[in-house]
Amino acid sequence: MKDIKQFENEVPTNVSEENGSMPQKQFIVNNGSLIAYDSNSPIYLVQRGHRHLIPNDNVLESLFVNHHSVHFLNKRQLNSIPLGVPLSENACLIKGNGTNPVYLYSNGTKSHIRSQEDFDHAGFDWGKIHNLPQEEVDNITTMRDFIVERNQEIIIQANEIPKEYDAENDYGVLTQFTCKCKERNVTCNILLPPEKCKEENEKNCEEEYPVLYLYHGLGINSEWIHSDQGRIKQIIGNMVRSGLIPDMIVVMPDIMYSGGETKAYDFYRFKDSLKEVMSYVENHYKVKKGKENTAIAGLSLGGTTALYNAYLFRDTFQYVGAFCPTSILLYQPSKGITKPWIPKDEDFILGTDENSFTFIANGTADCSAGDTPKFYSRVLRENSSDNVFALLPDGGHCWDTFRKLFYVFMAFDFFRKR
Repeated sequence: MKDIKQFENEVPTNVSEENGSMPQKQFIVNNGSLIAYDSNSPIYLVQRGHRHLIPNDNVLESLFVNHHSVHFLNKRQLNSIPLGVPLSENACLIKGNGTNPVYLYSNGTKSHIRSQEDFDHAGFDWGKIHNLPQEEVDNITTMRDFIVERNQEIIIQANEIPKEYDAENDYGVLTQFTCKCKERNVTCNILLPPEKCKEENEKNCEEEYPVLYLYHGLGINSEWIHSDQGRIKQIIGNMVRSGLIPDMIVVMPDIMYSGGETKAYDFYRFKDSLKEVMSYVENHYKVKKGKENTAIAGLSLGGTTALYNAYLFRDTFQYVGAFCPTSILLYQPSKGITKPWIPKDEDFILGTDENSFTFIANGTADCSAGDTPKFYSRVLRENSSDNVFALLPDGGHCWDTFRKLFYVFMAFDFFRKR
């Protein structure tokens, strides 16, 4: 291979040189990279925080341009990255006739390559794409989008978010329920797909839906449903009608109830009511049960709480989103956080299976969250919990940013919609 980049002498800060034992923490490599130990050793493709073996030269040549670089790592760095499923010997690049989306095909599944820039940065070869009938492409099971990172982050491009992404529409039904929990009564706003699935007409609803639990910030409980703030009904409706996501149920609990200076503590102790709220939803609405059908997300302190709840109940949520999460979750003395919700960084682990998806994002002009979201992302990676960290250029700690980050989170292969 040409243009080899050699990292053999680079020593990661999280690995002790005093002994040759396996590192406690994962060495962080950009998703989308090709890595190996030396020029005579197997080559791996990094994706979803795992290294996937490229079985032979034929597969390598069927995917990548000849001059694409392979990064050399020392053995401890390489072995700290978990092994994933090897690419199949028939792995290739595919697209439907007359359509634009390009996919990496392997092991009977396809992963969407999100942009031309990602395709080029990964080193894929445009001349090696196989054109197939669109029906054949549609019938292939879709896995999570193919992620290409630079410096362990992705930059959200302006063309990724349609201008009319939050335009008015008549999608679904917004209603409300109250769950009588042991700690307190929890009122929740809920967005239901079709009119017939309102609770009073539940017998007429045969289809079951995945569920997203969506947390507000330290503003007002109902902010996600307001037309000048969250516009959740508009965003979900437009994405469903564009075929980006399936119909789903969105549950937005009122977390704050004590008021005054203590209302921030309400976010921490909401963990005591979450499972009861989930049980109520499953008993009163047509819900697809199971981790693979359950997501949790939130903004600002609600995003921090979503990460915390996903940590506490890691077998419950397959998809996790945190938009501009603020400091309190982990030890950050520089920000005055000496008694965090999770005392030890090494304990902060979310779903480690390859189907789990954690999305942490921030705006480049967000002075409230600052560098905290990227800090959370890095700690997760060091603990072998793969995640996507995204930045919105010029985005602040405001609703314009929150809405756009929510859209990007949902635009990934959410609930396996494509």
